[in-house]
Amino acid sequence: MHLPEPHIWEEPAWGAYASREDLERPGLERMRLLARPDSLQPPISHLTGLSYVEVGAGLTTCAMPASRWFLAATGGFSGGVLALPADAALGGALVTLLEPGQILTTSELSLSYLRPATASAGALIARGRLVHASRTLGLSDVFIEDGRGRLLAHGSSRCVFLPTPARMRFPPPKPRPDGVPDPYRRPAVGEPVEEMFGERGYKEMFDAWRRDELPAPPLCNFFGLRPVEHAPGTMTWALPATEWLNNAFGVIYGGALAILADSAIAGAIWMTMDRGQILASLNLHVYFFRPVLADGRDMVGRGTVTRSGRSLRVAGAEVFDADGNLVAMGTGSAKLVSDRRASLQTQAPPEG
Repeated sequence: MHLPEPHIWEEPAWGAYASREDLERPGLERMRLLARPDSLQPPISHLTGLSYVEVGAGLTTCAMPASRWFLAATGGFSGGVLALPADAALGGALVTLLEPGQILTTSELSLSYLRPATASAGALIARGRLVHASRTLGLSDVFIEDGRGRLLAHGSSRCVFLPTPARMRFPPPKPRPDGVPDPYRRPAVGEPVEEMFGERGYKEMFDAWRRDELPAPPLCNFFGLRPVEHAPGTMTWALPATEWLNNAFGVIYGGALAILADSAIAGAIWMTMDRGQILASLNLHVYFFRPVLADGRDMVGRGTVTRSGRSLRVAGAEVFDADGNLVAMGTGSAKLVSDRRASLQTQAPPEG
């Protein structure tokens, strides 16, 4: 696959990280400071435009521009893109409960897709809220809307509350070079692959993609996401673990891992589809096992179809770091339709 030069993911990243002093504040105070327009943001926010816009006790709202950079080969946003604002809103709602000296880590994230998202959405807005919390665990849910208030997805997350580790690393901030815009503000490079809906089959299309006979879509050009290999009912994708994907704690953001898992799941399902069929993703569930450090090497997502019905496909994905450690697992399902315009989202209320 031909990706443009220079590669965004190979540029030096910029952004700020949490400090030990930050974590000595109550969680609600931390989140209110983070939602201020002049607050320092982590690299993932500079990359995507993701930000907190509203905070309350047990409540957070995040917004992210519906940039053309997020367009997948199909011409819309992949379901995994919705995990970017969802993960922030879900975790943020629970951070507001934390006591001084506490942190949290996400153990699982679930999304159910209700309507397709495209660049015409204007913005992706995720409203997270507390569902239940104990001393060590928290459950939150999220509603994701577009800029017109249309519901795109619903999700939930379970997080674990932990004391701040005594040896926790706190990376120093990295300032933005003068005159250089954040990546999401730059013109998107690439176009959807119209051959997805033409005469070429999916297997042939991905082979042509890897041989640079087809252009890479913006989503791949933005993150460095790319297909590696495929076989019937299975597909492997790679995603560089760059500092651009770091959250405020200096590890790869969970929403980025969800994009890789979602790509592997969808890719595996594509490898079972006939020419002319279209995939409409229904849901995604990701379990997170261990943090990933931004060393620039490839993370790998391997998807495998586990159930192949006449119109419904179910697949699983395993996500590994560059050392072969299993860092996340996911499951997802999709409905197959024969019309590019048709999808599960036609069941949503009429627009008006």
